[in-house]
Amino acid sequence: SLRTIPSVRASASTLTFLLLCWNFVVAPTKAYETLPRKPQFHIAPMQGYTNAQTRKLFHLLSPSSIKWTEMEKLDDIFPKTESPEYLVDALEKRLGPPSNHHDAKSEHQEPNLVLQIGTNDPERLRECVEHTVQRYGNIKEINLNCGCPAIESGGASTYGASLMKDPKLTGELVHAAQEGLKGFGGSSHSLPTISVKCRIGVFE
Repeated sequence: SLRTIPSVRASASTLTFLLLCWNFVVAPTKAYETLPRKPQFHIAPMQGYTNAQTRKLFHLLSPSSIKWTEMEKLDDIFPKTESPEYLVDALEKRLGPPSNHHDAKSEHQEPNLVLQIGTNDPERLRECVEHTVQRYGNIKEINLNCGCPAIESGGASTYGASLMKDPKLTGELVHAAQEGLKGFGGSSHSLPTISVKCRIGVFE
């Protein structure tokens, strides 16, 4: 039998955040809701363990599964003091050589990949999306992490779940990520979708 789940008392900021997510992520897909949905199997990352080699094993075990990267902190892969070349090197360390991803016949190809990013910097996020899409054709989705609960211990005091308290900034981040895709309208490979990972609420 099903148990009744206690209701969650949401703050005004949480409700605003969820409405924002609806406008940016859910509302544009209403037409799709009438179509039958294929079941999807997502493999969540394990901090400190999930890397390109581990995801390759996951792919061998389940080729159709959708593999998530760890939350890549933009401050780590693209520090404010570094050039885009630093970002390119950081992406290669985490995702492998770009050529492997564009070659459909490559045995090293890692399909159905979700790149999860934690940041509060719209401009650098836009640039990160541009460089990622330019080099990796297998990225299925770029996910903005607005749900990381380890706010203090994880060093995410200004992003992760904290973004649920700042819907305006979250909207700017989603818009910046979408802007990063605009230059690839004529690309030969399908573009990733932009998504938001969040919680049902936050404690004040």
